[in-house]
Amino acid sequence: MKQPDPLPKAYETLFSNIDEGRIKIPQFQRDFVWGKPQTAELIDSIMKGFPIGTFVLWKTKERLRHMRNIGNIKLPEPPSGDLVQYVLDGQQRITSLYAVRKGIRITRKDEVIDYTDISIDLNKSVEDDELVLSDTVPNKDDCISVYELLTGDISTLNKKFEQHIDRISKYKTALETYRFSVIEINEYPTDIACEIFTRINTSGKDLTLFEIMVAKIYDQDKFDLANRYDNLMSSENGEKDLNSANYETIPPITVLQCAAAHIGGEIKRKDILKLQKDDFITSWDNVRSGLFDAVDYLRAHLGIVVSKILPYNSLLIPLTWFFIKKNAPANSRENHFLRQYIYWASLTNRFTSAVETKITTDLKRME
Repeated sequence: MKQPDPLPKAYETLFSNIDEGRIKIPQFQRDFVWGKPQTAELIDSIMKGFPIGTFVLWKTKERLRHMRNIGNIKLPEPPSGDLVQYVLDGQQRITSLYAVRKGIRITRKDEVIDYTDISIDLNKSVEDDELVLSDTVPNKDDCISVYELLTGDISTLNKKFEQHIDRISKYKTALETYRFSVIEINEYPTDIACEIFTRINTSGKDLTLFEIMVAKIYDQDKFDLANRYDNLMSSENGEKDLNSANYETIPPITVLQCAAAHIGGEIKRKDILKLQKDDFITSWDNVRSGLFDAVDYLRAHLGIVVSKILPYNSLLIPLTWFFIKKNAPANSRENHFLRQYIYWASLTNRFTSAVETKITTDLKRME
């Protein structure tokens, strides 16, 4: 394993990288939930020179599904061919700081949160224990918003706050020269990077395999696995969907395993994570068609008209594989063996353990 690469990063460097599209927040991160009081306290800590924790960035050539907007700011796509840095830890802090720097307004639950309101009381000193920042703009002349402090030039600020210019200059320098603690993990495999995220994530959110694959397989121009799965479950354009077929209980993992069985013949977690984006995208229509052929077969030939009475969801994997390979209805001989297989697997409780290994064995036998 490679070792993490700790390094300091200046305020301007960190946020210019966001402006340029080089730092991204992966879609599997939870929503931005910090409010202005937490942000004000964070900036107060920076101005006082306190440590604020470490940002963990995953530097990779992978292109994941990511958040393209922060508040009212539309962020550019990463430069073609460049490494991208995905935020694995520190999303709330880095987004808060960026929101203040850019003067972002975020709408949350019909409430507009204006980060230009966070202000500094110039009559207070950072040497004091109390906060020098407020999450609202007081109605007095000896307060300055952090946004104005960061975006205004010294000469303009001097005209407006002449009696406080020394303190303003000190605060501006403290913010702009603050050295953030950053750990970069360079070109780790996707599964390892996501495992790191899961272990350090303080919200306790465990990433599912489907969430990882949604991020990994994303192509902004032609493919979004999350949307494709939603359409598979409930179509908005008149196509077949699993809800209409009364197979609405089929979980995302089964769909991923159907794709993995078709592409590589192996359905273990590590095999799914190794699937190449282009292969997955190219095979999606075949997998979708094969899955519906499998559902139609179960309904017509086995009387399993709803997924709730399907003995094992895993039965769909070899059936889907078969109908993709066959690309035609089963003949009488194949129908005999398929029925025999389904009854045998169901009545012997075949898929109560070691499902991935048994499915691989069954695919080889079916072939």
